[in-house]
Amino acid sequence: MSMNGGPAYSLIMIDLDHFKRVNDVYGHQSGDAVLRQCCRIIKENIRLTDYAFRYGGEEMLIIVPEMLKKETALLAERIRKAINDTPISISDSRKINVTASFGIASFSGHPDYQNLINEADTNLYAAKQAGRNCVRY
Repeated sequence: MSMNGGPAYSLIMIDLDHFKRVNDVYGHQSGDAVLRQCCRIIKENIRLTDYAFRYGGEEMLIIVPEMLKKETALLAERIRKAINDTPISISDSRKINVTASFGIASFSGHPDYQNLINEADTNLYAAKQAGRNCVRY
């Protein structure tokens, strides 16, 4: 629909920072707990019309219909802050703090969806290069 002048949409690509270290230090069960709880945080902070799913290991992708890049950046920042501010339970008695980096892209008219994913991934890499735990678009 966007190619014909319909509503804009954006993507948010999320990568949990230093996730390999979580698995190495606390074990894979703890890593799974971190993923589940971060996904819950994401779900609690998106709209019913947004689509969130696991994209790879510790990466998530959110499709955000009818939202331009700057609005999407505000949504991503809200999610980033929620993850940053929520201690994650990895056992009955232990909690850890995790952070995430975010890359955003908005539909520009290019017909290949991979172009949009590549832009979000490039912006995610820029967030990692900027010190992690931030949003880039």
